[in-house]
Amino acid sequence: RFYRVIACAFMACGLAVMLVWIIWLGVDGRAWGSNTRKWLAAENSDVYAYVMKGIDLSYSAHCSPQTKNISSYGAKEQIKIKAACTSAESVWFIQWCSPLVAFICNMLCAIFCFLFSRTSFSRTDKQTVAANRMAEFQSIVKCVVLILSLTIACLYCSLYVSGASVRLGSAILCGAAVSIALILGWVFLEVDQSELKDLLQRVPLAGNIVKIVRSDWMRAVAVGGLNVLIPLAMGLDVMRQTVRRCRDSKVAQEAGSHWFTSSGMRIKKEVETWNWWSIFTKVNLLAMLFVLMIVGTKATFVFFSALNTALSNANLGFATVAILTFAIGLGMFLCPIVPGTAVYLFAGVVLGAQSQLEGSVGFWPGMVSAVVACSLAKMIACVGQYSIGYFAGKLVKVQQFVGVDKVPTRAMEKILKQPGMKLDKVCILVAGPDFPTSVLCGILKLRIPQMLLGTMPVMLVSIIPQTLVGGLLTKGGADASLWSMISSFCTGLAAAIQAGATLVFTWGIMRTIEKDGEELALPRAEHKAVAELTKSEEVFVQAFLDVTQWKKLSLVMRIGLLSSVIFLMLSGFVIAADFTLSEKVCFRKFKITDSISADYELGGLNNNALNIVILPLGAMALGLACIGSILHVAVGKRMNIVAKRPNDKIHPEEQCDKKPQEQGSIPDNSTKSNSAVGTQATSSPNS
Repeated sequence: RFYRVIACAFMACGLAVMLVWIIWLGVDGRAWGSNTRKWLAAENSDVYAYVMKGIDLSYSAHCSPQTKNISSYGAKEQIKIKAACTSAESVWFIQWCSPLVAFICNMLCAIFCFLFSRTSFSRTDKQTVAANRMAEFQSIVKCVVLILSLTIACLYCSLYVSGASVRLGSAILCGAAVSIALILGWVFLEVDQSELKDLLQRVPLAGNIVKIVRSDWMRAVAVGGLNVLIPLAMGLDVMRQTVRRCRDSKVAQEAGSHWFTSSGMRIKKEVETWNWWSIFTKVNLLAMLFVLMIVGTKATFVFFSALNTALSNANLGFATVAILTFAIGLGMFLCPIVPGTAVYLFAGVVLGAQSQLEGSVGFWPGMVSAVVACSLAKMIACVGQYSIGYFAGKLVKVQQFVGVDKVPTRAMEKILKQPGMKLDKVCILVAGPDFPTSVLCGILKLRIPQMLLGTMPVMLVSIIPQTLVGGLLTKGGADASLWSMISSFCTGLAAAIQAGATLVFTWGIMRTIEKDGEELALPRAEHKAVAELTKSEEVFVQAFLDVTQWKKLSLVMRIGLLSSVIFLMLSGFVIAADFTLSEKVCFRKFKITDSISADYELGGLNNNALNIVILPLGAMALGLACIGSILHVAVGKRMNIVAKRPNDKIHPEEQCDKKPQEQGSIPDNSTKSNSAVGTQATSSPNS
């Protein structure tokens, strides 16, 4: 009820602002046009003086498409003048449309409050005080999981948003990173770990949710997300305790030899029980994934920019370009690291530019063609990705890897097997990463028509907005600022829909686990082979857990693992900082509409695609990531070898001690060796 009231308040405020703005446009005659542009430029003369030093910049003489004349200036001066005009126009255009921005922000807040009202958890008044407290605590845990899912979805969205708007992508990434740091910091500072354990014991169905919060993956996200803030927080806690000791002798006596405060000691005792080998290896995997996604996204944009230039210079007909765009998009969909939105942007840019040429079909028919080409490529690619998952899913090891016998995966399977276009099913198929989602559908052997039916709304929430963004990026002329604003709005809208859909399907999975957890946990005949494989690997897994205990690790292994963590986290931190800073230090700003052959000042790469990397810091960050990855693999391989040694010694002895009828249940050592490497995602670094 609270969230519904807040949603109504946001909606009322947004509608009020929009109504006043529309009245102002009509009464004062400030609708968008040439007269309004001149009036805004005259009102912002100080802005023109600020953005360009040394030249008396004015809208009519230097910026207006109808009256400007900058031919007397040199090439570099013309580039600077164009950049200054763009900056000034952005300022006064935002002034003009700020009520519209306020309306959009209020509507988005209202939508998310409404989603939270549907995904909130309530309890009855008949419960006891203890039960109320447990229910409240359970609700908090679920909300934490939902918020983390939302922020992680925002991180993913920021990567593809940067292809259309670098500033918007940077803002989303920065906001999501800060949100993750705050929520994880709050969880570890304020949530009592003993109550989490109590909840795990008292409410078995909530155990799956608690296991997510207490899993090594979540701890790895906390360590990697907080990053450099961890030593900073430790230092501040020590300083706070030192000040307390100096001010109060009683505190000094109670603290004894402890350097941390009571809250700091509680966290210290908790982290001492963690499996740091598992956590550090998962931090490495997350850091490698982050760097790979950033580099892959940048490479995708450069590749699409080169294709766009090649198609533009080929002087082909619109129909030929549309067919080539469809074929290229289909091929890129089958590449795991290429996000689908990059394909939609590319199609919008290429066909949008081609449709505006003299004698072509026109802009809006070109956009319809782009949407049709992307939709066909998406649906055919879904079938291709499904086929990859279907045939790969015949391998028991692949089934074990995706956890077909685990409750969360079975909950997702149950949602996806719903007929029709149920909301949570559609949200998984639309908001999930393109390649992994369709591959998972193949592994779970879902019905292809039902999968395609649930995927069709992607045309409304992603394909149409993103192709429109790509097309609008090619629009110029006097209304360039207007088109740019609409493009940014469509990009932000698509990102918001993606994040909201992630919130909905995360809530749907948790609701399914709560409702049908006991049924989903029952053994299934079709997963008997997976259970047998897991059982056959128990000896190795236990041995691996034993030899990777932090106290048992040799000094060389500790140094190797810590070095890989430091290198990868430092690389990830520098690349993330570069992504959020306005002045880039690792990768140059580059969009799909930019040209590789253009100068740096015009957003190009000076005729060399490798110039996307800024020297020396960009090369250093990538080098650290490569060194950290090599160390991670080397240390992981070494510990796999060490973990196998006890099995070779113990196995013959166990065979002698076992009765003849029991020996058949002991897995053969050769089989165990073949399946040992990377057997369990929670233990082995190779998985």
